[in-house]
Order: sequence, then C-alpha cells, then structure tokens
Amino acid sequence: IVIEFNARVNNIATNQSGTMLGVTVAVLEPDNSIGASDSVSEQVVEPSFTGLVKQVDSFTPNSGANTSTANMSVSFMQNGTGPAYDVTLDDPIFAGASYTLNSVTIIRADGTTTVVAPADFAANGITDTSDASGIHLSVAKVEVGTRVVVSYSVAVDADTAYASTSAELRWSSLPES
Repeated sequence: IVIEFNARVNNIATNQSGTMLGVTVAVLEPDNSIGASDSVSEQVVEPSFTGLVKQVDSFTPNSGANTSTANMSVSFMQNGTGPAYDVTLDDPIFAGASYTLNSVTIIRADGTTTVVAPADFAANGITDTSDASGIHLSVAKVEVGTRVVVSYSVAVDADTAYASTSAELRWSSLPES
C-alpha cells in the first residue's frame, strides 16, 4: 500500500524554505500501537521573488499636443523553491495620468515565452481588476524560474510634474482552492 499526502506547515521562523522536516507514520488501533515507519525527511518549499523593477522603457514627446506617452514596464522573477499562487501586482499610476495596459509577457525557465494581450488574460490565468488608481493584476500560478513583464503606456500631461510611485507584489505559497 502506498499513501501519498501533502502537508501544510505553520508559517514560523523554523519552517522556512529549505528547512528539512522529519515525518513518521504511526499505525494505531484503539488503545494499541501496531507499529511505526522510519522517519522520512521532506524539504519545505516556498516561492520567492526578486528583481521587482518598474521602469520607463521609452518616452514619446508630443510637442503638438497636451500629452506625451511613456511606455512603462514592471517585471519580476520567481526565484523560490516552489510555485507561487495568486501572484498580485498593484502598480499605482501617477495622479491625473491615464494608462493603457498593453500585455503581460511570461518567460518560463525553459525559455518559452508567451505574450498575453488583455483580451486573452482570463484564458491564461490572469485576472485584471485595474481601475483609475492603477494596474491591479493577479496571475493564478507562477512557476520557479519564471519572469513576468507587465507592459503599459501612460499618457502624461506635458506641463505636469509627477511623483514617483512604487509597485507592490504579493503572493501565496498555497493554492486557494
């Protein structure tokens, strides 16, 4: 008989990524221990992200109009030891500016690249809840070694100074289903 199982561990300092935990199975019947297995060790795996970068990729000044266009991107890399779930990017847009979400590019560890247009987000596990305050995207699952790049354009007034904004990334180490 083979029994397989997944275990959830408490999110405490001693249960971080890479920690080895010992597991022993006991066979019991009422008021009696029949036997126990040898101890087996399993490694705690957790997602992690590095390289959250928000940048202006290009700027197109428009001297004949009131607005110019900044092409922007936010990118990040999943460098943990297990998949990340419900990966949520919140990127506030400069007050008074308007934006157009262009695409999400997913570059997997094996080099496979998928460019996803907004019309295809749902079919690719991406949820878009963006509004006037900024870009709000969730990706259902991001595997280890995957880079995600969110590209968008921002129309900015030529006569306005804009305060810098920072993107924020959140995720879970467990699927929510």
